[in-house]
Amino acid sequence: MIDQTVAQKSDGGSSSRVGRKPMNVQEHPVQPVYLDEHGVWRFRRNAIVRYLLDAGSLNLNDLACMDFSDQDWEQFSQLIGYSLSGFADLSYVRRETYAKAVSQMEEASGPARQSVQRIVPRKELLRDDEFSSWDDDPGYW
Repeated sequence: MIDQTVAQKSDGGSSSRVGRKPMNVQEHPVQPVYLDEHGVWRFRRNAIVRYLLDAGSLNLNDLACMDFSDQDWEQFSQLIGYSLSGFADLSYVRRETYAKAVSQMEEASGPARQSVQRIVPRKELLRDDEFSSWDDDPGYW
């Protein structure tokens, strides 16, 4: 839930800009993951959220221009059924959230999966403070 309040100017007056602050600091849950018919690990999508995105008047580009928290974007990408590998490459995804999803995948896949090496997305390796963007990595291009 977001509390929308009028932001105060430094001189005490109010501005027309709406200040947004999170009301609930509790983290969003991580959606369950499953192996789809193509062998891709995905988040279980929410049919209502997916319908609103597909049939609504706003698309992802419209939403990207709005002021939502990174945590809300993490949750949204899960709710629309992102693949786990695609999720790992999103700029707003935290390592902790990705790690929880990978843990779910490993639990769901059982002992047979233990012999298969996990592919670490290149971006995960670059998330440390020493790299500010993909452009800083000479091996990427």
